[in-house]
Amino acid sequence: MLNLLDVVWILCIVPVWVTYLLLTHYPDKVPDVVVSAFLYGKLSKNKRASVLARISIPKRCFTQFYEYAVVLFTIWTLVLCCISIGLGAVPRKLKITMDVLIHNRTMKVPFAIILWTQLLLTVQVARRCYECMFVSVFSNVRMHIWHFAMGFIFYTGVQYSLLSLALPVAPELPAFSLSDLWSSHVILGSVMWLVAVWLEYDTAKRFAAFRKNADGKRVSSKHVAPYGGMFELISSPHYLAEIMVYTSITVVLGCTNLTWLLSLLWTYVNQIAIALLNHRWYQDRFKNYPSSRKAIIPFLL
Repeated sequence: MLNLLDVVWILCIVPVWVTYLLLTHYPDKVPDVVVSAFLYGKLSKNKRASVLARISIPKRCFTQFYEYAVVLFTIWTLVLCCISIGLGAVPRKLKITMDVLIHNRTMKVPFAIILWTQLLLTVQVARRCYECMFVSVFSNVRMHIWHFAMGFIFYTGVQYSLLSLALPVAPELPAFSLSDLWSSHVILGSVMWLVAVWLEYDTAKRFAAFRKNADGKRVSSKHVAPYGGMFELISSPHYLAEIMVYTSITVVLGCTNLTWLLSLLWTYVNQIAIALLNHRWYQDRFKNYPSSRKAIIPFLL
C-alpha cells in the first residue's frame, strides 16, 4: 500500500522523465509553461523558456534549501541520537508529520545503521550548503520557482524516506547495537560515500576556478567548456556524484522499501535527464567539445 510520500515521489518522477523525453524527441510540442518549469540555469536560456521569467529567481538561491535541509536533518539527527541512548521517543509534533507522510513505516534496518546513515546525510547537506555559500561562483542565470520548491520537497522527502525504514508505528524503542556498523555493506557503502563526496566537492572547486583568476578573485560569470579531472570523461561529474551519494546510502542501508527506492529513482531520473540536456548544450555551444566525452557515466552514457 502506498503512503503519501510514495505518491509525492511518483508525481515528481513521472512528469520529469516524460518532459525530458518530449524535449528530446518532440521539442516543438512541449508547452512553453512546461519548458520554463523544467529547464534552469544555462539551459533556461533557450528562447522558449522565457514565458514564466517573471516568477524565476537567481540560481544562487539554491543555498536557501540547503540551509533548510541542514536544519531539518540536524533536528532528526538529534532526535535519533536521543532515542539511541534511551532519552526519549519522537516528539509529538514530529511524530504527526511521520504519521501523515509515512503511515506504513516499519523497522527494516538496524537502528545503528539508520543513525549512521542519518549522520552521513546530515554531513552531505551541510557540505553542500558550505559549497554554495563559500565555494561556488554562481553565474547570473535564473531558475524557475518550481526548481526552488523542488529543493525543499526533495530534502524533506529524503529525510522521511529514511525514517520510513527507521521508526515503526508502534511506540516501542528500537534496539541499538554498534556491532551492526561492521557489516560489509555498511563499510562498502561508506567508502562509496566518501568517493562521491570527494568527487562532488572537487567538481564544485573546478567550476569555481573557471570563473576566478590566479589570485582567487572572481573575474567572470560566463560558462566555459569544462576540463580537468572527471570533466575529461563526462560533462557533469557533479550529477554523477549526486547519484553516487544516494546509491552509497542505499548500499549502507542494505535493505530498503518502496519509499526509499522511489527517492533513489527520483535522484537517478532527475540527474540523468538534466545531465543529458547539459551535455547536448555543451556540444551545441562549443564547436571543439570533445566527442569522446560522455554525459554522466564514463564510457557509457
